[in-house]
Amino acid sequence: MSKTDNVALTVLIILILIFLVPLGWVMVAFPAEPYRIVVGEPITEAAQAAGLTIVNTTDVTWNVTGALGGKTYVLRDKSGNMLTVQTQLFDSPASRDAAIQTHSAQSVGKGKPIGTIVIIGQEVVYIPPDQGGILVNLGPELLKKQAGR
Repeated sequence: MSKTDNVALTVLIILILIFLVPLGWVMVAFPAEPYRIVVGEPITEAAQAAGLTIVNTTDVTWNVTGALGGKTYVLRDKSGNMLTVQTQLFDSPASRDAAIQTHSAQSVGKGKPIGTIVIIGQEVVYIPPDQGGILVNLGPELLKKQAGR
C-alpha cells in the first residue's frame, strides 16, 4: 500500500468512528421502550406518588394513525403551580413509534422539539415545557412506571 492509500484508509476509519460511536452510544444509553399493555393510569399513580393534585381530567384522541384515545390531566403542586399533561394509547408499536418520530421531527428554535415525551408501554405521555417545576417531582415517578414498578 502506498502512503496515499494509508492516509485514505485512516481518514475513512476516523469518519466511520465519528458516526458509528455516537450512534452506538445512543442505542446503549437509551434503549427502546418495549410495547406492552399498561394496567391502570400511570399519570394518576405517578401524580399521587409525587404529591400532586389532579385538578381536571378530560378524554382526548390525537389525530395520528393508531391512536386509541387518552386523557388530558391538569396537575397542581402544593405551591399552586399547574401543568397540563396528555396521554395517548396506541394500537401497535409501529403506530406508537411513528407518533414519537413525528413529534421529534417538529423542531422549533434551536432545532429541539417542544416538550418531553415519556413512553410507558403502549402509552405515550406528552409533557409541555414546565414553568413551575412540577416535572422535577413527577419525572422520577414516571420513570418508575416506565420500568414497570
